[in-house]
Amino acid sequence: MIEVSERGFRLAFENGYGISVINHERAYCDESTAEIAILKGEHLTDPSVIKEKWGDQVKGWLTADEIASYINKVKSIES
Repeated sequence: MIEVSERGFRLAFENGYGISVINHERAYCDESTAEIAILKGEHLTDPSVIKEKWGDQVKGWLTADEIASYINKVKSIES
């Protein structure tokens, strides 16, 4: 599933996980980067599901290539 809003987009995968990608004035980003969060269903989940520690439930200042990498990591989580 792909859900688009004014602030960004959200992808939901068959494994039950998803990723939110946002870019707006209140997010950790600028005009060339974005902020992401990993979702389990409709809820934020800890990045430990992809074996990472962010110190928060969101990660900001990511380039397009970094976001693509995180999309693949989340899509690959075994359900």
